[in-house]
This record gives sequence, C-alpha cells and structure tokens, in this order.
Amino acid sequence: MAASPSRLAQLYRYRLPVDSGLILNGKRVHQRQGLIIALCEAGRQGLGEVAPLSGFSLESLPQAESDAEKLLRQWQYCGQLSIDDYCPSVRCGFSFAHAELNSSLPTAGNYSSAFLSSLSSADKVDCGIVKAKLGRRKVADELAMLIRHMTSRPGCRYRLDVNQAWTLAQGKDFLSSMPPELMAQIDFIEEPCRDHQDSLLLAQQYRVPLAWDETLRQQPEIGFSQCDHVVAWVIKPMLLGSIAQCCERIVQASALGVEAIISSSLETSLGLGQLARLAAQLTPETLPGLDTLSIYQHQLIRCWPGATLPVRSLAELEEVALG
Repeated sequence: MAASPSRLAQLYRYRLPVDSGLILNGKRVHQRQGLIIALCEAGRQGLGEVAPLSGFSLESLPQAESDAEKLLRQWQYCGQLSIDDYCPSVRCGFSFAHAELNSSLPTAGNYSSAFLSSLSSADKVDCGIVKAKLGRRKVADELAMLIRHMTSRPGCRYRLDVNQAWTLAQGKDFLSSMPPELMAQIDFIEEPCRDHQDSLLLAQQYRVPLAWDETLRQQPEIGFSQCDHVVAWVIKPMLLGSIAQCCERIVQASALGVEAIISSSLETSLGLGQLARLAAQLTPETLPGLDTLSIYQHQLIRCWPGATLPVRSLAELEEVALG
C-alpha cells in the first residue's frame, strides 16, 4: 500500500554530549540519546522528541525506536490511528508532533521555570522558586548546604526532590534538624522515601507538604487517592505518555485540589520548548520545572529563549529508514 502523497513521516536519531557530572540510575552519563519524529502533511510539519530516561522510563531506547518505526509507518499509510499500544516516550513524541502539525499546540510558552540549584553559594538567584535535588550525599552534608542556601536567600521558596532516596530514619534525621523558620520556605518535598507510607509518616510528623512523581507511575491506586499531605503532582510527559494523558492527569489533580506541575525528563531544547508551550496551555498559573538545558553543550533544532549554546539542525541528524 502506498503512503498518502501529501503525508510523510521521518525518524531521526540524535546524540548530544552532556555535562560529565550527570548521573542517572547510579551511572555517570556522557551523552543523551533520543529520536526526533517529523510529520509532514499538506506543506505543514510537526516535530516531537522521543527520549526514554534511563532508570525512570519503562522502555529502552531500542524499544522506543522499534515502536516509533511501527507507529510512523502506520500514520504514513493510514493517517488515523490509536497510539495507546505504544510505549510512553513514543506516545509523547508523536502527540507533540501531531499537535504541531494540526496547530493545536500554542506557539507561546511559559518559559519561566523553577531554578534548578546545586545549592552552591554561587547560585545567581535570590528570590523565586528553587528546585534542589537531595539524596545524593550524606544527609548531614546536604542539610548543611540547604540551610546555608536558604538562610542567604530568604526570598526564595524551595521544591526539594529526593527521588525516593531516603530511608525513614534518614528523612527524620533531615527534618528534625531543619530550623522551623526555614521549614516555612519549603513548598514541598518530592518523593522523600521509597515506601510511600514512610513519606506520609514524615509529612504527618513534621508537617511538611509532599509531592508525588514516581508514586503516580509505580502505585497509581495510591498516588491518585486523596491525601491531606500531598499538595502537588509532578507530571513528566516523556514518562507518562501522550498530551491527552497529561490532560487527564491534570484533571484528576484538580479534582483532588492538588497542583499539577509539568516537568522535564532531561529533554533537549526542542522538547523543553514544547513542554513550555504545553505548560502555558494546561497549567498557566503554575511554574513548570524545565530548568535542565544547562546539562547540554548543544541545543537541538530550536533554541530555548535566551540560550546561547550552539544549535544542531535536523539535517545534521541520522535518519532512520522506515522501510
């Protein structure tokens, strides 16, 4: 069967060097690999990024590439299709490309973001929202760094992301030593413990708000339930799936009185820009978590506003033969 003469699907591979300090799933990472979907029809083009995140995505990059090839062949021949049977990163990338193709993704974006901090004294931020990753060093060391940072920046609010790295005892050590006046600067702690019950115990004992991220995927029956201590859900389209699934998740959060925060999974400048546009459309009153471009040495296809890194074009990428 021949493809529609006005419809063309293309798939490209990218490899971009990243900051040598990036660690995923306990391993140092030197490059970020992924795919770019390009859909063309009637003189229009839509792009989407497919980039499983090691240690967090269910699928590997080879599995995503296989799914993407099947999906793009189906779209090229049939046009109308269901994407539910494909892996999350492919559903994500295809839905963004399709939304661009059909002009259903706004051109304006929410390019403001929580500032991703290493908690160093050199951080150029003295107000706004700061996101800090914890659970990578000794509890006492991270606590001391955070206290210094918060004390010197009383105008900042903090989102603390532990990625389920603490035991209950470590969480208690951290929170019991946090000065009460600084606790008031914490908007929430995201996924403090591997066991969600331990996270809830910390929240109840120390009166600290929580955010769910991994729990929403690992234990949806628990993550989606009403809980007085959970104030935010972190929504990562690359790990969740399509734009439609993100919309559904945001509606669920709203019904529970929980803030939905669109966040990156270390996408390139192309993917980050699309997340900013989605955030402007779906969560206009909420500051997204997209401050991850600094891990890269290059931008991809499109620039993030104000970024000066060199840009790699679509023409420089390796095209995958769809057959």
